[in-house]
Amino acid sequence: MTTEDKKCAATAESAKVAPPGSPKRDNRLFRIVLLTVSLVVVLCLGAVGIWALRLTASHPADFDASAALSPPRRVGKITTPFWDSRIYSFGEIFGMAPLVAEVTIQSWVGETQQGSSVGQTCYRATVNRVYKNTTGGEPAEILLMQEGCSQKTYSGHSLYRLGERLLLCLTPAAEYALKVETGGEVSYHGIGSPVNDLFLTEYEGEIYAIDRYTLGYSMADLTPYRSELSRQIRNAANAADPALSLGDSSYAYRLADVEQLIEQYRASNATDTGSPNADEWDAPVYVGEEEVIPAESQLYTFGEVYRLADRVALLTIVAYEGEKTVGGVTYSCYEASYKEYKQAGSSVGYLTLLQEGGASRTIQGYPLFHRGDRLLAFLRQVTADNENAYVPIGMQDHLMRIVSSVGEEDSVALKQGTHDNFTELEESKTGSVEAAEELLFESQPELENSGVTFSGAYRFNDIRLLLGISGGRETKYSE
Repeated sequence: MTTEDKKCAATAESAKVAPPGSPKRDNRLFRIVLLTVSLVVVLCLGAVGIWALRLTASHPADFDASAALSPPRRVGKITTPFWDSRIYSFGEIFGMAPLVAEVTIQSWVGETQQGSSVGQTCYRATVNRVYKNTTGGEPAEILLMQEGCSQKTYSGHSLYRLGERLLLCLTPAAEYALKVETGGEVSYHGIGSPVNDLFLTEYEGEIYAIDRYTLGYSMADLTPYRSELSRQIRNAANAADPALSLGDSSYAYRLADVEQLIEQYRASNATDTGSPNADEWDAPVYVGEEEVIPAESQLYTFGEVYRLADRVALLTIVAYEGEKTVGGVTYSCYEASYKEYKQAGSSVGYLTLLQEGGASRTIQGYPLFHRGDRLLAFLRQVTADNENAYVPIGMQDHLMRIVSSVGEEDSVALKQGTHDNFTELEESKTGSVEAAEELLFESQPELENSGVTFSGAYRFNDIRLLLGISGGRETKYSE
């Protein structure tokens, strides 16, 4: 046989089909079965993955799958200011909430970038104690929603951590149109969150509730532990969890005092103590039936009006209390929480604020205050109905509206009036009055048509430093 014949014979032999039962045929069947099983496994895993993505819209690139029960990231890659011009007192949210409970965060369930401007995160939380429950059930645990996700959070408002204890006034999350899918299970959202979240912490054997990231002391019903003790409690909480970033506008309350207040509400069968938009809480109008041209008033520089003032304070309008006549002049009367910036220390409390004008007649360009307004005011003391009250110096040309977001660090102060007389603040200007106005009008659309005018926008933190009330610094305005 020639070499060529041998090659042909080898080719013919290799072309023969292996008989049934031969090793070559069995290997081929095995491979087919293996591929089929692998395909089924892949499809099943894919289905599980799609189901999981219903709750987890996206994971950050550095997400550790082994820590899936914790939020992927507690502070988002992007942070955005939080703004809500309407604040709630504890009494209000207690009255509105169908469920008031102390809870502990047990696990992270999922997140989505939909449902709010910063997305939403879902947790499973254990219910430790129920203070109020009109839901008809007795939940041992709940699904808890929080605005924010690993991609985006509010500035200064970190996501909850595992083991965190909170006292929350809760309402079903569906009322907030939250978009995280939870398989039909009822989920809850804290009313007034994140401002009204009460973070519970232990300090020297006592449990305290910290009013987290307060905008204007929203726990208006309670007296906080002031100055040094609150600072010590905040520092200890921040040291244990730096992501909390509790600032000096957060105050501590003894949990036993909060519970005593709750008992008072329960004894009075409180079911609805009002809402921030209720008529009895707010001035009836922004602009009166008649507007009068403001009289000429003395203009002062920032330093001059500071020295003339009996008080310099950050105010938050808590409630409208009607009209009063003092010296033949009609004033609108308000209860306002304050943080003192002139008197010794950094005291907080409540005062009576008078604003010239009323429902029938207001001064042109100076709309009536409304609940939740935050103001930096230079005040002089007057007597009204045998009680101490305060009015802004120089009409309202020295009043500043605080219009930005979380606490004081990110806030902008808009100076009312048409006169740019705060010459000392020139280097603190933000450069855009219109941008700050837009934020203010977005939260209070009625103001846009009220005729209010502003002459400058300033970084509020610069003003605080100028007043010497940040970090214990002494400045030319410190006393």
